[in-house]
This record gives sequence, C-alpha cells and structure tokens, in this order.
Amino acid sequence: MIEIGEPPFIETPTIGGLENMMVDDIIDSSNACWNVELLNQFLCPRDVHAIMKIPIIASSHGDERLWRFTSNGEYTVRSAYQLIMHEFIDYNGLSMEGDWSLIWKLEISPRVKLFL
Repeated sequence: MIEIGEPPFIETPTIGGLENMMVDDIIDSSNACWNVELLNQFLCPRDVHAIMKIPIIASSHGDERLWRFTSNGEYTVRSAYQLIMHEFIDYNGLSMEGDWSLIWKLEISPRVKLFL
C-alpha cells in the first residue's frame, strides 16, 4: 500500500547516462517483480525501500490504447466531436423554455418547421 503524505523525494543523485531510464527497465518482467539487484546497484537504500512498496500488477496482456469516450474503446471522429461539443461549448444561454416538439406536429411546410 502506498502511503499518503508528503511526496517522496528521491535522494539518489542522478547517475550520468541513466537519465532516460524507464520504469520498465527496473522491472523483472519474467517474475513480475522489481529487479532488486539493479535497484541496489543504482539507488540509495531509502529510495530502493520506497520503490519496493509500489506493487507491480502482473497482466496477461500488454498495454493497449483505449479511447474512453466510446463504448468499444476505439477512437472515432464523431466521438471526438461530441466530446468537444459537450466539454467546450456552453449551451446554457442558447435554450428557451417551452414545448418545442409541438412545432413538428403543425400542419405546415417542413421548410417552415425547420425555419422555426
């Protein structure tokens, strides 16, 4: 369990050439655990201890991209358009009270209905 409180500040000084190291580089993927030997090689004991508290979740499948604004997780231009329209346009001042559905029941030209 990760403790809540002050953010953990890394004490280990940056080692030249390892600035671009990724988290995946310090995980033993075959055993789904931290590579403790590698951690101890480059980090101070306090930092190793803090990293060891972070659980690694083993997954049977790799990462994949998902678009959370569609039910199937796939990106569509339509879903992006709907997101933009919903998130960025304020419709509060554009509506008027009343039962506007009555317009469609009128016996007038469809062009007039659309104009109204």
